[in-house]
Amino acid sequence: MQAHKPVDDGWNSPIDDEGAGRQIQGTLLRYDDKQWFTGKEKTVIPNGTRLIALDIKKGWKRWGNGKVVEFVTEIDGHYPKRHELGHNDEPVWECGPGDKPTDPWQNSREALLIDPHTCAAFTFCTASAGGRSAVDDLQNAVRNARRVRAGVVPMISLEWQPMPTDYGIKSKPYLKIVDWSIPGAEVTAIAYDSGGTNGPTT
Repeated sequence: MQAHKPVDDGWNSPIDDEGAGRQIQGTLLRYDDKQWFTGKEKTVIPNGTRLIALDIKKGWKRWGNGKVVEFVTEIDGHYPKRHELGHNDEPVWECGPGDKPTDPWQNSREALLIDPHTCAAFTFCTASAGGRSAVDDLQNAVRNARRVRAGVVPMISLEWQPMPTDYGIKSKPYLKIVDWSIPGAEVTAIAYDSGGTNGPTT
């Protein structure tokens, strides 16, 4: 019998050592202040919408002239620290909010999600601490699940959680796992229903 080979899709990588390149697929998905949106038009996606999470990518994005000009996932085989990336001279940084120099590097996460009915793709992009935490928590859960059920992927519900900050309680995105499925098998997670919405309407 041929031994099972683990799928190299980012879930099984160390928490800060994912080396795949950057590739946004489908519609851009973002979160802001207890609400999810898609596209440049910021079309509202209801909280509780359910999607299947297929892949994650983690890396440092360098911005220049309003666009990403470089994406770094590893240096010498490890997830880099900020000081290893260069461009450390603050006086030459481009100005951002408040007309202040802004670090061109952002520690980022991208999660590939699909509608379980239409298979339309959505990529959740985030560089906030709360957003990175949401993706990292999801990765840890998937990695643990695959220790007992090889190859499973989660169905998640787009939600939010309270987050304490120095400026009071804010919100952060929450990719809540509501069920699991195995690629290539019937997606039994679609039948799971406790009041959420299956798939965005765009």
